[in-house]
Amino acid sequence: MNPRQKVLFTQLQIASVGVLLAAFGWMWSETWLKVFGVCIFVYGLLRAWIFSRVISQQDENEEPMDLSLDLSPEDEEDSGEYPMDEWEEAFMRRFGQSKMMQAMEAELDEKKAKHPDSSRPGQPPKQTKTPDLNSSQNPSSKS
Repeated sequence: MNPRQKVLFTQLQIASVGVLLAAFGWMWSETWLKVFGVCIFVYGLLRAWIFSRVISQQDENEEPMDLSLDLSPEDEEDSGEYPMDEWEEAFMRRFGQSKMMQAMEAELDEKKAKHPDSSRPGQPPKQTKTPDLNSSQNPSSKS
């Protein structure tokens, strides 16, 4: 049973508890128990109906899995930055950049200015040649 079926099944279980309560209320001639059972039954059915509608709309809006994994050539190039989520874009449009974010970007720009080789994401930094420590300490070992 998949998670969507479990959600609907749980709501139908709530409705069935309402039916049981109403049946016991009818058997014992308790009006409050009948009303309570009917209310629980309607509540469970209403939730099952709403959840089934939400799940069917979600299924319609969901794109097939194989299409979502296809990468276009623009997506394959990694610039080192992550894409913004929808909520993050809306937040940025509404409030702009925070002072903390501006300070972080200024610090990053300073680092890029100090170390220009590290600003290119696709290339490794240039290696400097290190002197051979063995040859400089023992000049007599070369003979």
